[in-house]
Amino acid sequence: MDLIVQEAKDFAYKAHNGQVRKGGDRPFTDHLESVYSILSSEIQHPNILASAWLHDTVEDTDTEIEDIYKNFGNRVGFYVKLETENKALPWRERKEEQIKHFRMLDSIYNNFRWLPMADKLANLREIKKEYDVIGDEVWDIFNNNNKEDQYWYYSSFRDLVCKNVFIAKSKSIEEYNEILDYIWDKH
Repeated sequence: MDLIVQEAKDFAYKAHNGQVRKGGDRPFTDHLESVYSILSSEIQHPNILASAWLHDTVEDTDTEIEDIYKNFGNRVGFYVKLETENKALPWRERKEEQIKHFRMLDSIYNNFRWLPMADKLANLREIKKEYDVIGDEVWDIFNNNNKEDQYWYYSSFRDLVCKNVFIAKSKSIEEYNEILDYIWDKH
């Protein structure tokens, strides 16, 4: 593991210490492990892999984006900033804003698209696990519990990240599509 990736992991574990995922008692860091695992099975770009560990620190801890820039440099800081939602906005607005930001990325940042794909796939895996146990009650866990709004969000991201041809042909996006179809019964 590259030094920057190990340092990012250590930083994230410290920042998320004691946090649990929505709707359960699983440590928050389980999500980060999943995102990292998905990403590292597809790419080996150290800055993006470091961002996998850090992508929720600004959004879900008292970490400031400046801390990320200072400790991990401009590229990682930029990636984490792109992945950070503006929690002051209502759910739909902040999701639309995030999608808009990703749409504006050009081919220079094509590899960055792996990070939101891995994050969303990790989320979908968790949703599927809960869905298999409690069915549509899974949506009660979310701030926006409208199943179709959630489908819009996850399918919009899929369409966006698939602009990277390598993602579009990856095993990860294949799994992403399978889970999306399964949960929302779109097959």
